[in-house]
Amino acid sequence: MESRGYFQTIWEYRVRDEYLARFEQVYATDGAWVRLFSTVPGYLRTELIRDCEHRNRFITIDYWRSRDDFLRMREEAGPEYRALDIETEVFLQSERHLGYFELC
Repeated sequence: MESRGYFQTIWEYRVRDEYLARFEQVYATDGAWVRLFSTVPGYLRTELIRDCEHRNRFITIDYWRSRDDFLRMREEAGPEYRALDIETEVFLQSERHLGYFELC
C-alpha cells in the first residue's frame, strides 16, 4: 500500500519476557489496538516490527489518512484508548513515542 502523504505515529516498546506472546497478540495487525483504531474512519493499518537483535524490542507504525483522523480517534475512543493503555502497560519495561511522521 502506498504511504505517501499518510500520517503515521511511531512507538517503541521494550517488552517483559513473560508478556512477549500476549504483547504480540494485542499489538498485532488483528489485535485489540487495531480493533479500537478501526472504529474510526481514516485508520489504515498498523505494522508491528520486532528488532532482529533484541527480541524484546518492537516498534509499531500506525497509518492514518490524516492527522485529523488520528486526533478524531483519540477524541472519540478516548475512554477505551485509556483503558487499553492501562491494561497493557504491565507488558512493558518501557514505552516511548518516537513521533508523528508523513512521507513528503
